[in-house]
Amino acid sequence: MIVLIWAYFENLFSSAAQSVASHSRRQDRFQTFETYRSKNRSISLVLCWKRYFTEVIEFKIELDEGEWQRLSDTLVLRNFIAHSSRRPGFPPEERKAEAILRLPGAKINVDGVSISKRLVVESLHFAELVLNRLGGKHWEESESFDLSEAKKSN
Repeated sequence: MIVLIWAYFENLFSSAAQSVASHSRRQDRFQTFETYRSKNRSISLVLCWKRYFTEVIEFKIELDEGEWQRLSDTLVLRNFIAHSSRRPGFPPEERKAEAILRLPGAKINVDGVSISKRLVVESLHFAELVLNRLGGKHWEESESFDLSEAKKSN
């Protein structure tokens, strides 16, 4: 579920970056996020987003350092889930484990990582919060899922 939420979020966030960039006053330095990302593969996707918004298109996105950190930690969790061997005895390395454990509802055990329903629901709400902070409705899609259903099950 976390991998699916991240894929959905990443797609919308990258689309929003394109939309914001196309209206940026920095047309002289305009480049697509994909172009910028391809030139900056050595840094994390989240740091790449942050630099793209602040340095390339000069758009102030209203995220504090803790929120950027949460995005980074969620990406670490997503990558571990998506790329782990799924065999017992292969917990994440120490640096990744620290990032995963900062997320409420994530636990490390002998089988790898377990996540709670709370973490899934909070991840949906956090994704919505971040996308809303971009301003406007350019990131919304007509067939988007309804978060009110997730709120009811909490």
